[in-house]
Amino acid sequence: MADHKQEMIEMARRCSAEIKELRAHIARLEPKAHAYDNLCSVLRLLPQPSVGYSEDLAWRLDNRVNELTRENVPVAESGNHGSTEVAV
Repeated sequence: MADHKQEMIEMARRCSAEIKELRAHIARLEPKAHAYDNLCSVLRLLPQPSVGYSEDLAWRLDNRVNELTRENVPVAESGNHGSTEVAV
């Protein structure tokens, strides 16, 4: 049992050291990442945030899925295209 305890202590120490090392690595890279983002913004390489407001598509989809699963809405056949559409 003492071996397991010692093994857990060593594993925890190694994990802690790795986390601290990764934090330091991130801290060293963070200024470079900000500089890169700023350069890309100036050069318009990154997508720009939308200026206007629009409806959140993910929210709409989640709400529709909730409605369909709650109501168990039947699926109707479309005569023109042979595809299935949800009856609303």
